Amino acid sequence: ASLVDADGAYMTAWEEETRQTIPLAAYGPNAELYTQDIPEPGEVNLTFTMMREGRSVVVKDIRQCSIIPPHVASIFPITSLLGVPLKVNQQKLGGLMVGFVSFHQFTPSEIAVIEQAAGQIALILARMNALREAERRAAESERLRQTGLALTTTLDLGEVAHLIIQHLETLIAFDTAVVYLYTPEGIRPLAYRNIPAGEAFLRQCFPKDDPLQRDLEARDQPLLLIDAQSDPRFKNWGETYSIRSWMGILLRAGNEPVGTIALGRTKVHPFTSAEALLAQLYSHQAGMALQNAVLHSHQQQLAMTDPLTGLYNRRGFFELARHELERSRRFNRPYTLLIADIDHFKLVNDRYGHPVGDGVLRELARRFRSVMREVDLIGRYGGEEFCFVLPESGCQSSCPAAERLLEVVRSSPFRVGEVSVSITISIGVTTLTDPGTPLEALVKQADEALYRAKANGRDRLEYWHSPPAEKPLTDAHHGGQADEL
Repeated sequence: ASLVDADGAYMTAWEEETRQTIPLAAYGPNAELYTQDIPEPGEVNLTFTMMREGRSVVVKDIRQCSIIPPHVASIFPITSLLGVPLKVNQQKLGGLMVGFVSFHQFTPSEIAVIEQAAGQIALILARMNALREAERRAAESERLRQTGLALTTTLDLGEVAHLIIQHLETLIAFDTAVVYLYTPEGIRPLAYRNIPAGEAFLRQCFPKDDPLQRDLEARDQPLLLIDAQSDPRFKNWGETYSIRSWMGILLRAGNEPVGTIALGRTKVHPFTSAEALLAQLYSHQAGMALQNAVLHSHQQQLAMTDPLTGLYNRRGFFELARHELERSRRFNRPYTLLIADIDHFKLVNDRYGHPVGDGVLRELARRFRSVMREVDLIGRYGGEEFCFVLPESGCQSSCPAAERLLEVVRSSPFRVGEVSVSITISIGVTTLTDPGTPLEALVKQADEALYRAKANGRDRLEYWHSPPAEKPLTDAHHGGQADEL
């Protein structure tokens, strides 16, 4: 400002990719307000005009100039303004402005002096930017290394998905995030950040042939949407969540897609190519971590699954049943356990052979699943015995569930190839009444109730009832308690 005795001086930086002006520093009236007013990407102003036209611009009166936003003109008591672009070769760095409170006619010599100063400042800015860029890349490399290590600390699928979002937040700024997993049924959300109705969102399944997903898979780099709300491909990916700028990142394990990360911003603030490159580097680590967790989950599932029926095996069922029992105790919630046994199943195997018996067991498992809730646990307890845990179900609500099991079995014959077999089941039911009762005791109670159902005619259910407490014996003469025998 002192070079031309101006009343104020202002300097901006320029983001070419987003076409955004960033106020850097100011001198003069209301200078402290200058860096607080950050224009939106693409907003037309003096710096925008200089970068577009590549030349100095003289503004005689900022209040009568279309490239000076009215709110800026109202804040700064400047009338005449000279803007000079800051650039080195073809690199656009920003702008340098000097202004006068009163009307001022800039002379050619004043313009030349400011342009010469701007050239020197541009060289300094270019060097500073190069140093900052080198420091930024070094810091990003270190963060990528640390996040890669962090993603290997667990093989739990849900935890890995949450870690992917947590550590990505240290690399890129975003408002919303979702990690999706490829499954045979479609693309399912695994973890999210700042998505309304998140738990309901996790139950959704997106088709693999979605247009946005197809375009993402066809690219070798992240897909960027400047304003997702104006893109018809975004229809199925969260248009109701007020997401504006969006970035989709494909997660691969080798050459195989395993999932997607979707990042969103609630304002039109486009993700940059530098952020996209960083996300792509991160995606290699995240994709391998997700794939390892998926493989581990599959192995765990196989270890807990009965290969014939697809239900939980004995080990898997009791592991989950014990976990559910602990939850019921902690929150004082109802808990019911059932044991079902096929009536006279040995006769089926003896008459039709074990292949038919296996077919009956498979169909029986399918029927069981068709009438139970998703939260209910079903396991194959033994050869023809099955166990059920009904969380949040007490004595009254468990009765209809048990009746549905009886009815779905007796309602129609089981067809295995050319063979038609009619069977029934008997069920024993027990409900947690004492929080201190261990799972093994509940199983014994249900087994005793099942034995009564068999003894009372089969194709029925029986509840286990605790034996009544014996009344203390009293000495009629003394009115006191008798000795225990």
